[in-house]
Amino acid sequence: MKDIEALLVLKACSLKLSEDESNEIKRYLTDEMNAGKFLYYCVHHRVVPLVWRNLEKLKITSRLESTVRRTMRSVCADVAHRNQSFYKEIQKVNHAFSQIGIKALLLKGAALAPLLYQDITLREFGDVDYLIRLEDATIIKEALLRLGYVQGSYNPDTQQVIPVKRKEEIYRQMHTHELVEFIKPNPDNPGFAFMIDLNHAIFWRTDKLSRERFQIDSEIFMNNAKSVDILGSKVYTMSPEHMLLQLCAHFYSEAVYFLWDKDWKRNKSEVCLYRFCDIREFINALPVDWKLLLDLCRLHQLEEPVYFSLASVRNILDTDVPEAFMNALHVDPRVINYFYGLDGHRLEWELSLFDRLFHPWMKYEEIQRRGMIC
Repeated sequence: MKDIEALLVLKACSLKLSEDESNEIKRYLTDEMNAGKFLYYCVHHRVVPLVWRNLEKLKITSRLESTVRRTMRSVCADVAHRNQSFYKEIQKVNHAFSQIGIKALLLKGAALAPLLYQDITLREFGDVDYLIRLEDATIIKEALLRLGYVQGSYNPDTQQVIPVKRKEEIYRQMHTHELVEFIKPNPDNPGFAFMIDLNHAIFWRTDKLSRERFQIDSEIFMNNAKSVDILGSKVYTMSPEHMLLQLCAHFYSEAVYFLWDKDWKRNKSEVCLYRFCDIREFINALPVDWKLLLDLCRLHQLEEPVYFSLASVRNILDTDVPEAFMNALHVDPRVINYFYGLDGHRLEWELSLFDRLFHPWMKYEEIQRRGMIC
């Protein structure tokens, strides 16, 4: 039996709809659809703004029950408000980095919303990611502390930042790909905090195996960075090929190392549709030098994570990735079902990629049955 609600979300989460996609959306959105399941899929995959915009464009929002319409409008308004607050804060952070002469590359959602989606209200994100040089960590930390940030974790129930212990701060900086998150409560929006992630590598480094598997010097990205204007603020971003490589690295890391994520049992989002959308829209919108990307993959032995990510996106969304490029990577197509256990051994999902995306309770049951979580 087809999961009509999932198919509807997949067709409606595109920046540009074809005539065929528009007709399919109209065909799927009927009174027989499970509106609750459809809404959950949109929220879980963080694509409510994209889906809602397309339903409005097609003038078919009235086919949804009123409570679902109100909920989707509310989510869109919340994303818009949060993102607008974020970009005001990003301007302050960028200015602070500029004042100390630091090059920090804006990554992921905060860079993609204005540059790729061309609308900061369409791409939901919960934190702001930068790529930095590890040797700049101390001076950057001091700049963020002056702006009121604290390294630690945030409790939305108490609206308090829990400062990190010194031992954990040092361990994370020295043995993983990132520093402990920098957090600052937002006085204008109680329960919402500004969060900044400083990365000094593009791949997760969760254990000895992952630290050794994929290594690419971040200096390559720093030396080829370009300065762009984002909403009146000057910031550095990656070149197109490097940005696509970083998106693939993040996509892969989230998908295969999820057992190290302390929040996975709650979120179950090692594969999440918004990451698929990022890569699909990036490829559709920007000129990619596929030969240069292939050379980078071969030089740094990154064929597997790039193939994993692009093959996954092609499997779920209609994405035009050159077949010659994919074949030249020489990667086993089964790789999209692989992940890694806490002991570093490679494992294979029993569930399909589609089921892992849209039936999170089934993958939780599989992982629990296989004794990987309690």
